[in-house]
Amino acid sequence: DVVRYVAGADPAAMEEDTLWALLAIAPDAEEENLLRSADGFGLAKNIDEIDAFMLKLARVDALRPKIESLLTAMTFQNDVRDILRTVEFVETLAREVMQSKQLKTFMRYALEVHNYIAAASGKENAAISGFKVDALE
Repeated sequence: DVVRYVAGADPAAMEEDTLWALLAIAPDAEEENLLRSADGFGLAKNIDEIDAFMLKLARVDALRPKIESLLTAMTFQNDVRDILRTVEFVETLAREVMQSKQLKTFMRYALEVHNYIAAASGKENAAISGFKVDALE
């Protein structure tokens, strides 16, 4: 049944944990070739249940991409929901920073201190050009 569900690519037919387990044991290209050659030589009759299952898996075309696409289909909505929550959090954080009176006050003092130190150094163009305390309001 598992092999049929994977081959049919029906995300509703299997659980996510089962798909992760299948992905972990899915034969790689070399193992698929070995299993298929055993099948081609008629050796499949003499193999145990586990190897027979692996042989069935090896017969599924593009097994790993199918399992990965099923996992993506299963987790897509939750992943999108998590991303949207993160975006909303960052948006709220940015809005709070932009509206923070304490941050503006701190930036005002930092700019005034810098401009005072730069002006006291006696170097030309030492002050930050283009930035004025009024820009923080």
